[in-house]
Amino acid sequence: MRHVNRQDDRVVGFRVQTEQAIHLDPKSQAAWVRHAFALARTDRVSAAIGAAERALSLNGHDAELAELLERLRNAETRVLPAA
Repeated sequence: MRHVNRQDDRVVGFRVQTEQAIHLDPKSQAAWVRHAFALARTDRVSAAIGAAERALSLNGHDAELAELLERLRNAETRVLPAA
């Protein structure tokens, strides 16, 4: 049996809430920002990058989000081409 602590449950719950928020208002920059941060906390790097880029496209004036996006891009697993 896998043990999941309460903090993990809260992070996943927050991610689900942010998904619902962007579905309700896909043009909400605040919802996309929260979603990007939630995804980053669950190690969904590619999805977090997409959410951060979407948020910045709605309003590109968020220094904290731009910093997160830079960190995510640096952390993203690089796929090497086949030899």
